Amino acid sequence: MMKRLLLFTLGFVGLFNFAKAQLIVSATEFARNPALYNGRTIILTGVEVNINNPANTANASIGSVATPVATLTGPVSVSPVAPTRPQIGGTTTPTGTTTIQRCNPPKGWLITDVELPNNLQQCFVIYDKMATTLPTQKFNADLTLRVDTRLMHRITRVKVN
Repeated sequence: MMKRLLLFTLGFVGLFNFAKAQLIVSATEFARNPALYNGRTIILTGVEVNINNPANTANASIGSVATPVATLTGPVSVSPVAPTRPQIGGTTTPTGTTTIQRCNPPKGWLITDVELPNNLQQCFVIYDKMATTLPTQKFNADLTLRVDTRLMHRITRVKVN
């Protein structure tokens, strides 16, 4: 009896963790507040994806994947303990321009253009071997990704619609 209860409890906890990891989010909800999903694996639905990012082809001859771009806003201190941390990318300024966060993917990953509402610029990367199996033109898809608003979102699965 105790063995069955233990197996039932472990099965329920495992099912709960699996369901929690598969949070389905629309592109509009994600664009409103990407930090809300930070550290989670989500399914981002109804987005336009373009694998052929110019940053991937322009730097291929040099041997690197992408050039890092950093935009720092807010107060920055050079002391060892900064009173406030600078914001890095992904925010829209009052003038309507969007700052682009740094995006330097690890070896074997490619920068991918994912169109989000409000011209929100985020760094999305996809495994290069996975990218070769996808269409070369812009396409509509549902993406399973690991959200990291400080660096880059890693796309782990693509369902082409």
